[in-house]
Amino acid sequence: MAARGLIPVLALCVGLSCVDYGTAPGSTPETPDDPSQPPPADSASDRAALTALYEATGGPDWENRTGWASAAPVSNWHGVRTNGAGRVLELSLRDNALTGPIPPELGNLTALQVLDLNGNALDGPIPPELGNLTALQRLFLRGNALTGPIPPELGNLTAAIVVLLDGNALEGPIPPELGRLAGLRNLGLSGNSLTGSIPPELGRLPRAMQFLALARNSLTGPIPPELGRLEGLYGLYLSGNALEGPMPSSLLGLDELLTFDFQDNMGLCAPGTADFAAWLEGIRLRSTGRGASGPFCNETDQAVLELLFRATSGGDWANATGWRGGPVLAEWHGIRADTLGRAVALDLAGNGLVGQLPERLGELAHVVELDVGDNPGLGGPLPLSLADLSLSAFRYAGTELCVPANTAFREWLEGISSHQGTGMECPPPSGSE
Repeated sequence: MAARGLIPVLALCVGLSCVDYGTAPGSTPETPDDPSQPPPADSASDRAALTALYEATGGPDWENRTGWASAAPVSNWHGVRTNGAGRVLELSLRDNALTGPIPPELGNLTALQVLDLNGNALDGPIPPELGNLTALQRLFLRGNALTGPIPPELGNLTAAIVVLLDGNALEGPIPPELGRLAGLRNLGLSGNSLTGSIPPELGRLPRAMQFLALARNSLTGPIPPELGRLEGLYGLYLSGNALEGPMPSSLLGLDELLTFDFQDNMGLCAPGTADFAAWLEGIRLRSTGRGASGPFCNETDQAVLELLFRATSGGDWANATGWRGGPVLAEWHGIRADTLGRAVALDLAGNGLVGQLPERLGELAHVVELDVGDNPGLGGPLPLSLADLSLSAFRYAGTELCVPANTAFREWLEGISSHQGTGMECPPPSGSE
């Protein structure tokens, strides 16, 4: 796989972006001045902003507060790096026992390139003033207890390469303004309480996007087709939401994916077609980890057809080509499938079926034509569940199948426009008069 700037680290947490992502291509962090020279004068506004952070987040109780709240240059304060003009370039206080809210004064650190407050106990909202940090390249706020909405002002962070807000208690919709982050490579929003749909505007993020983590929220609706534009994605995490519907064919263009999680949603599924099956298999083959994880849209059909295969001695059928061989039902003998790979017609006439039809056959919800005729070894009652199907053609002549003594079922049979049966009624249950 050709390198594309940032080198991905593949030891990811499921649904979270748990790695440091390196340096942006073409961006070299500024280095401190020669230590033999006197330190530059601090920016008064930057010192005030840092002091506000110390006071708002329990500074005296931090794990490491070296230099803080002292007269020493802020470049000597723990976690602070400055440039030659005394402006704060980096503020890194990861895992340092910060508590309380993020003060809005941090928005005055307008030269800031890195803000790393991961792994603390910060609460309250993300200040919209952070949108003033237009030089910011890395925003790390994951693993806190932040609440409220994601400020749409974060869409002003046009220099951002990595934005990680995972593992908080953020609520409300994903702001479509995040789609304006033209330099973004990694966006982590997993493990919050975000609601609403995935904004199609996220498809405007750069094609060089590498990780998009939206797992374990309460997102609803379908996957927007626009996400298929992010053709450089290595990881796409959508599991544990309430997403629904078949995934769009535009995702087939994401041929760099190493991990794609979409399980544990309300009804989100991959079409059981040859192109989607090949695409998901390609992800599995490229991956050294989880690969692709999630259901096909025809999984219920697969399960019912496997029951049919076992119940009717499928191993001895005259033609069992493709059966139990994978999710592409259109490649199974006698099955015609729709565009989502679900069975719509089943023709196993004269194929050597022996035994009884399983009761769950009525779960083939999209089947409109069913032919199991000319299988003399097939007998017993027709499954009552078949009445759940909207059949236009049903043939079981040439078998020993019989019609149960059920008024509603017989009325259903009479309503099928093309019906060729055996004319046999099932005997009453033993012991009945």
